[in-house]
Amino acid sequence: MARKTVRVDVPRRSPDEMLVLINTINLKNVALGQSTPLDAEDSAALVDIYNKALAERQQAKTLEAQAQAHNQNARQFLGMNKEQSVHSPGTGLFHVTQVRDTLLKKFKGKEEQLGEWGFPTVVGNAKSPRPRQKKS
Repeated sequence: MARKTVRVDVPRRSPDEMLVLINTINLKNVALGQSTPLDAEDSAALVDIYNKALAERQQAKTLEAQAQAHNQNARQFLGMNKEQSVHSPGTGLFHVTQVRDTLLKKFKGKEEQLGEWGFPTVVGNAKSPRPRQKKS
């Protein structure tokens, strides 16, 4: 005879799924009233946990929206939005590019010194192009 196996999954990676499960348990528990098989202490703990976790998740969503708005403002100041370029005056990208160009003029032939200013700088040598040989 085959052995019976039972697996009951509990959401461990999604807070929203866990909240839905706890809410469903709480609703069923209330609907059954005195005939519920659950311990009163567990039931009360689940109601308390649900309320606290739900409030925290709602707060997190509000703060996440605020954080995204602040990040968008920062990107605007830095000149990193899609519609911005090195030619967008008053942005960080505009001024950093101006500084880079000034330093390149100042340190012509000694470009590695831009590294002291925080610019990642690599100086190397490239092979001179050779004329192509004609195929016979």
